[in-house]
Amino acid sequence: MLLNAGPFHRAITRLSLERQTLLFGSSSNLSLLGTKFRVEDIEPEIMAIADVVIDYGLMKYHLWRTSSTLLNCETLEVVRYGSCYDNIADFLKRHFRIDLPARPSAAP
Repeated sequence: MLLNAGPFHRAITRLSLERQTLLFGSSSNLSLLGTKFRVEDIEPEIMAIADVVIDYGLMKYHLWRTSSTLLNCETLEVVRYGSCYDNIADFLKRHFRIDLPARPSAAP
């Protein structure tokens, strides 16, 4: 589930629902080789197996230089501290009185 994904995700989701067709999107990277923020940074092996590649430009969350935040929605356990984590934690605290743990400090 993507929150605040924007007009592109909204449009392809609508098309998927209208056609009753599953839609899958890859993270576009090989495991442990880092998040890709531009199409030209995607490994050739991934590009070779993609049915469709949509170049949507530089991703708006590239400044975090990390993948998305992952939360277990049943337990609210933080699976991965990622981009927008502080925004998500603030939102949950203000609107639902849910306290997430502080993001661990980066190693020196």
